[in-house]
Amino acid sequence: MNKNSDQNNLRLLIAAAAIGCAMLFFVRNALFRDLWFDEALTIREFMFLSGPWKIYSNYVIPNNQIVYTILLKCWNALYYPLIANDVYWRLFSLLCGILTVATIFCGWRKRFGVLAVAPILLALVGSLPFEIYSTALRGYMLSMLWVTAAWCCARSWHLKPRTLSAISYTILCLLAVGTIPTNILALAGIVLWFLPCYGVRGILRRRFVLLWAVPVASLVLFYLPIADNVFRIMALREGWHDAFAASLVVYSGFGIALLPILIFSILGGLFYLFRGKDLRFAWPLLSLLIPLPFIWGRIPAPFPRVFIVLWPIWLLLMASGLRNFMGLLVVSGRWPRHRLVVVAAILSVLAFGWGLWQREFRATLSARLVDSHGLDDYFYPYYMRTEYRPYQTLQRLLKIYDGKPLPPIFLTFGADPYPLLLYGAMTGIPNPIWRFDNPRGQVQTLSFDALLIMHVDEARHGKISELRQRFALPPQQLLFENGIHAIYRAWPEARTQCVRKN
Repeated sequence: MNKNSDQNNLRLLIAAAAIGCAMLFFVRNALFRDLWFDEALTIREFMFLSGPWKIYSNYVIPNNQIVYTILLKCWNALYYPLIANDVYWRLFSLLCGILTVATIFCGWRKRFGVLAVAPILLALVGSLPFEIYSTALRGYMLSMLWVTAAWCCARSWHLKPRTLSAISYTILCLLAVGTIPTNILALAGIVLWFLPCYGVRGILRRRFVLLWAVPVASLVLFYLPIADNVFRIMALREGWHDAFAASLVVYSGFGIALLPILIFSILGGLFYLFRGKDLRFAWPLLSLLIPLPFIWGRIPAPFPRVFIVLWPIWLLLMASGLRNFMGLLVVSGRWPRHRLVVVAAILSVLAFGWGLWQREFRATLSARLVDSHGLDDYFYPYYMRTEYRPYQTLQRLLKIYDGKPLPPIFLTFGADPYPLLLYGAMTGIPNPIWRFDNPRGQVQTLSFDALLIMHVDEARHGKISELRQRFALPPQQLLFENGIHAIYRAWPEARTQCVRKN
């Protein structure tokens, strides 16, 4: 028995080390990328508010993912200037990713076995969406942590009702919906997971009532004091106008991320069904359909990233299927039980290799699956690309002016204004010099010496001429291009003429 225990502990140690090393390997570059529009908006407009109540009451756009913003503010309070601010902020999301993976590993291995859980986690940490959201200053990875932990508490309550399990589940549901209200969809997935154990007739049983009533009550209680703000946000018409394209990205994002392991999980699930087991336990598969009513029933459809919080539930389905696949090998006599570790090792190598393949072809995946439908949430968004470097744009600009005061700077929406504003504040550029159109109002006039910063694609499509006519500016020359940015200023001759006239 001691020998078996030592072997199991060694397997756990090797699996945990492999997953941890793979995670750091795949996210190492993304940790040092520049902030993009949504991240800078979260920091500048919400995290820097004076306190938790201010953050909570200032729920005016979905960028304020309240619980995440409050926790990020607490994290920022611990900052010590040894590393760059933006890298430090990203470490909080990475910590959420580490805790999510650790919760899955520790909470699921007894239910499904480490040989089934380890390959799935290796595929998860090697996926492109994990790289994006485990380093993003957004609440999606924190949401996955709450949902994963909530499932563990729900299972503990289901196996043996205890007050601690009920309280923990309630707190986690409140934190989940308080981070992103649509996290209730993932909590509904948890309810579907346990529904077969109670059946339709058992919906009102005390154990099951807690599972479905607490998420609903949490959503109402958390947002009722700010209901007016919530209704205004719901009235915003943001999203994708192509429901089919949104559905394709939601499902292909998950399927491509975990494809090698997903194939064997499906085989295991089919084996379970063909053996004629109780088909009630196939009901959790309905969680796969949760996105469809919201995508097809709302115009525009929600952004695909909204549904990434369902991944922990879908990973549960995969773990169940992969465990059944392992059982199929044993039952068929093709692989002795004690050698299943070799199968798990092969699957783990496949998962790691698939992560490398995704990075090799992510630009192709983005072009083929997202195209011009909207922002890429799952494969290769513009802010993950090497040419996205707003901080470097500001550094080059400061070097050109060499300590001289900068003139007013107009930013187009395509130039991603908020990262430039945030990095500008961090490098000592005064806020009053910035000009850009926003919901609070549009820029009416610009001085002749103003700089124009726009996306390079805007410049190639005549945006510079449009701005010259709009603000009656003198002829402009290209000062420099840096990644996605094109920076223009007035021709020296035009500047001299304007000075003489004055």
